[in-house]
Amino acid sequence: MCTHFKKFRTILFSYLLISFNLIAFGQSVNINTTLTPPYNVPFDNLKEQTSVTVTNTSRNNVNSGSLQLYIEGDNGIIIQSKSTFFDPVLDVAPGTSVTFNGISGDLDNLFNANNLTFTGVTSTTVYSSGLPVGNYSLCFRALDSDGGPISADPPSGCSMFSIQGISHVNVVTQVTPPYSTDLTNYSNNTLVMLQSTDSGDVSLFLDINGDNGVHLQTKESYLPYNIVLEGTPLNVSAFDLAPYFDFQNMVSSGVSITEIQQNGLPPGQYQICIRVRGDNGEFVSDEEPAGCSNMFSINAIEPPQLINPICGDEINSGSNNIVFSWTTPAGASPATTEYTLKIIELFPNQDPNQAFLSATTPPFYEKSVFSQTSILYGPTDPLLEDGKSYAWQVIAKDDELKTSFQNDGRSEVCWFTWKSQEQPGIPVLVTAVKENKPTAKFTIVPGFMPQSTVKGKLLYKFKGDNNSVRKVKSGVENSNVKVYNPNVKPNAPPGASVSVEGAKPLPGVSVSLVVTYLFNGTYEGSKQNFSPANQYQIGALMSENAKASDQVLATTITQADGSFVFDHFINPYEDYGKFLQSVSPNGDVLKFNGDMYRVLRLKVNNQYYLSPDINIIANPWDEKDLGEIVSYVKSYNLEVTAQWIKGAMDVKEGYQGKLNNVKVQLYRNTAPSHVPADEGNRNANVRPGSNIVIASGTTAGEGSILFKNLVQHNPNDKADRYRLKAEEPEIGENTYKSKNKIYTDHKGTTSFPYNSEQTAIPSDAVISGNFINTVTLGSDIVWNHELIVKTYREPIELIPSLPSISGQVQTQDVGVKLPKGIGV
Repeated sequence: MCTHFKKFRTILFSYLLISFNLIAFGQSVNINTTLTPPYNVPFDNLKEQTSVTVTNTSRNNVNSGSLQLYIEGDNGIIIQSKSTFFDPVLDVAPGTSVTFNGISGDLDNLFNANNLTFTGVTSTTVYSSGLPVGNYSLCFRALDSDGGPISADPPSGCSMFSIQGISHVNVVTQVTPPYSTDLTNYSNNTLVMLQSTDSGDVSLFLDINGDNGVHLQTKESYLPYNIVLEGTPLNVSAFDLAPYFDFQNMVSSGVSITEIQQNGLPPGQYQICIRVRGDNGEFVSDEEPAGCSNMFSINAIEPPQLINPICGDEINSGSNNIVFSWTTPAGASPATTEYTLKIIELFPNQDPNQAFLSATTPPFYEKSVFSQTSILYGPTDPLLEDGKSYAWQVIAKDDELKTSFQNDGRSEVCWFTWKSQEQPGIPVLVTAVKENKPTAKFTIVPGFMPQSTVKGKLLYKFKGDNNSVRKVKSGVENSNVKVYNPNVKPNAPPGASVSVEGAKPLPGVSVSLVVTYLFNGTYEGSKQNFSPANQYQIGALMSENAKASDQVLATTITQADGSFVFDHFINPYEDYGKFLQSVSPNGDVLKFNGDMYRVLRLKVNNQYYLSPDINIIANPWDEKDLGEIVSYVKSYNLEVTAQWIKGAMDVKEGYQGKLNNVKVQLYRNTAPSHVPADEGNRNANVRPGSNIVIASGTTAGEGSILFKNLVQHNPNDKADRYRLKAEEPEIGENTYKSKNKIYTDHKGTTSFPYNSEQTAIPSDAVISGNFINTVTLGSDIVWNHELIVKTYREPIELIPSLPSISGQVQTQDVGVKLPKGIGV
């Protein structure tokens, strides 16, 4: 009896033990899921906000187990792991826990669309916009190596969360200068701040009104939901604003969209009002005047002013030669403005203006030119009849920039009478011109507008650390830098001379010869040595002289070797050099006191380059050869620091520890036109194309690498940005995933290397009514001496890779190799 009882007790104990182990192993794992807000974010962002802690509560090891994902909403949406999905990442010893962090990439496979099924929503919507409005549970279950469940059913292992719709958004809008006629440019200078405590995707609705009949609105059907609110104030980027200013997404109830596309916004007073649209396109921000910008004006530019021939002049020059010349309108682009000269015959006693208005037949003469402000009417053109009068007019237009001109760009109408006489037709060159020796003299023929010729070769270079400009001593070093009065010689301003060593030809860029005033004296208590005068100083001049400031006398394009020629341009000034002595407007000596000089300067009409500080004295009938002159590239340095992403690693250096030996590559997708081919350490022989490597290297020291000779960026060209790539190492002390990012201005940026001024909203912006305090990114510098090569800093944050161990198994017996396939 005793023996039978012992056997039964043994069997019962074994049975109970087996049953206990089955029960215990059936639910041997406890799962705790944590999800941090915001919840209305793309699915990959939701993944990075998720962490899962798995605790083994049994006495057995969990080996090669897997996790499964299950999301269910009260709106019918279900997202779950495919039944065939199995990722053997679960290895947990008894009584221990393992945490899987989405931000570290531990949950990448679980949240991969290829491993999930979607009910009630598409994967495209979830990954681009996030989950729709609703109440959700995010759950995980654990499976053993055979695919059986070893954790409890939901709600165990779940995290509950809700996604609410947008209830209200406050909109602040501000439009900053310049006020272009091109509507698409306003995405760059319209500042929009959205304030809401809600999270979610929204769209904007633009309403643009002018006092001239222009009324543009966003199409009712256009709802891209491209702006994500996260419960904190949001500065809408120019990139996100751009599609709302795209004509295809707008309707017009005034001037036709086609007309605005072709001619730009007409002159007038404008205001841009913005509202926010939430779910189903409903407005979630207040009606105007809320969300409306400041009023701003678009003004038309004055047409050209005619210089030669003078109105009513009687011309006796013979040989059918006349130089027609006009001014560049203030505010017009020298490089993109087209001018058309029209000449018509006048009947006796006919009013010239009426003749142009009533002219229906083709004009007697018509010719169009780009960038230049004079046309030589010569012997090959239609012959002018002796004693006849002719009327002429110049018409300016700029189709590229859509510049608006007063009177449709038409100048006043002037007229002249032609009297043929046997006289020399053009100035006669008396002495030969020697290379680089501006000693040529012309015989001045009465009746001609004075002409001059200036030529040279333009080079470019980067301003390196040891490549400072050379200050020119008092007096003159370059024979071209002199004054009309030989008894008074101005100093060349600091930085006038830049070494041509290492410089390369700058081909295909527009250059202009402009009238420039220099000031030498004291300004607001500081010494100013022959620097270009500012508007306050120019205001001390007589109105006629003040108008000459920045006047463009000629424009041309540099050749393949950088050479340029301003050939026989109209040169109406004889008083170059010291122009006005002891300037002090209204006796305001405290403001400034000094001398003013009038010179010519070469201005480079390209946003990537600066203009040389060379003062040119070219008097009427002079021919000047400037030789080789240098333009600095608008450049900067970039220090890139590799570091762990926030919360990814518990390193002893602390939050975001720095990483050495990280290979970093700086590249472009495409190179904009005129960007130098040797930027960074790029091979100048590589033609612009896609994925152009600019520079590369490895981080050291404090986890940083410095890239030099980089080119400042065009704020209006989103493609003009560098990209950074950190390459994933195969093995090492620190392993991380490859990371690509664009180096650009972002929310809260207060400093960025733009090549012209761009207004941005700082992260700590103060809002007062409809006004936002702003910061200025970039600068509008013009001359070489103004360039300071700054160093900007940018982090590249890396996510650690999963740990890996590699090695080699050996036997104690020398020379004996282990067969393949042995488990380790």
